[in-house]
Amino acid sequence: MLAGEHKVETGEYPDLHREDARLEIVGGILVLIVMLIFSGIKVVKDSNRLVIYRFGKVVATKGAGVHLVMPIFETAETVDTRVKVVETPEISATTLELETVMVSAICMFQVGDVAKAVTKVDDYVGATGAVVQTALRTAVSQNDLQTLQTEQKGINKRLKALAEKQTREWGVNIKSVEIKHLQVMQKLSG
Repeated sequence: MLAGEHKVETGEYPDLHREDARLEIVGGILVLIVMLIFSGIKVVKDSNRLVIYRFGKVVATKGAGVHLVMPIFETAETVDTRVKVVETPEISATTLELETVMVSAICMFQVGDVAKAVTKVDDYVGATGAVVQTALRTAVSQNDLQTLQTEQKGINKRLKALAEKQTREWGVNIKSVEIKHLQVMQKLSG
């Protein structure tokens, strides 16, 4: 029997094995802690804002830069604050004198309050498009055909005001709403 084997069998160096095990456990814990910290680092671009939730409640919004979110306790959502364009599909609407028209519009908007945009409405882009579509139908029904064709600027201002009335609650600022297409439908003669 070799001298080294005899010492291990007799248990003369059992503390070395325990010490190695402790170092492995401590090393593993340190690696996990470092990974956890790195997972909480968020880099936010100039055009975005970061909404931070702690246990599901909004606690902060952060601008561009590097931010640390506490993993496990906090989550983060990035919101794009650049101007967005939404085009409504062509819809059929009836004017004040009961003429049927096909009409569509373009809306330009921007998120002003990111916390409201992510907490007050599920999909602020889709909801803004729906509001503009409803405002378009309302504006057409409140005007006659001649007014729709000749006073586009006034109609566009009215569209913007109607849409802004609702989107302001969601933190969305309407930049402009413009009628893109207006076509009078032919009446079927019987």
